[in-house]
Amino acid sequence: MQLTIVTPEKKLVDTQTDSITLPGEEGEMTILKGHTYFLATLKKGTIRYSGGTPVSITEGWVEVSQDQIMVVAFGSSNSLQ
Repeated sequence: MQLTIVTPEKKLVDTQTDSITLPGEEGEMTILKGHTYFLATLKKGTIRYSGGTPVSITEGWVEVSQDQIMVVAFGSSNSLQ
């Protein structure tokens, strides 16, 4: 799956991954290949994905469409690096 994580300042992640775990407003969620389309809000927490460094976000949203995952985070401690 293609994972992209962006903030208003910059693109943090643009990579292929097999799974991603996100801090959803209704609880933690894991997305695997072939997941159905959805749009969800995210709360402050850590995004973890296979083969990469965890990303801490303040809040944001995620869109899953086919094998594309787009995370728009309003802020991230990783964006300062």
